[in-house]
Amino acid sequence: MPHRAPTHSEEQGRKAYDLSYTRQGKHQAVRAIYQTTRWRKLRAQVMLEEPLCADPYGWHVEDGRPRRSEQVDHILPLWVSLTLAYSRRNLQGLCTRCHTVKTHEDRRKARENGEGRMEREENEEREGLIAHGRVL
Repeated sequence: MPHRAPTHSEEQGRKAYDLSYTRQGKHQAVRAIYQTTRWRKLRAQVMLEEPLCADPYGWHVEDGRPRRSEQVDHILPLWVSLTLAYSRRNLQGLCTRCHTVKTHEDRRKARENGEGRMEREENEEREGLIAHGRVL
């Protein structure tokens, strides 16, 4: 007698399916932020206030050539804390090179710590510094 094909959740396992669904929903919420007028205005403000790259790695100081900010970066990534999406203290202007490297490092740390989150102590420390207006 023929068997029906397993459903997606049966193939993947219910727990894994639920986790992937939750991640997709969070990813969509993050993407939606960048489509808002509020984000566009805040991004323009950051670009005006920080015309030069924040240079988190010290590369531009070594070169002796400051770089123009081309992208606005969330210091504490959105997948860690959506509540800081529009916080000016959580934003910095970066050149494309610095932004790309920082994003890859954040994602690598998230993968290493599992479930798309960085270590709790590091998050609390970064959130504390942002809340008190200190530069990271």
